[in-house]
Amino acid sequence: LTGWHDDYLIAECWWNQGKMVEAQPYAEKALEIRERVLGSHHLDVAMSLCGLGGICRDILRYLEDIFM
Repeated sequence: LTGWHDDYLIAECWWNQGKMVEAQPYAEKALEIRERVLGSHHLDVAMSLCGLGGICRDILRYLEDIFM
């Protein structure tokens, strides 16, 4: 799983700072690597999807706050 962990940690750092747009590409890359290496039905892939979903949810909430 070389590489996924670095991308995951970078995404997590951006997310913790409230910078979801910056976090999203790193979370996507981590998911892509995990899925390719582990297969789409692995628990770690599901956890990556959950994290990416959280980032997307937070981006949507931010946009709703701006435009509503």
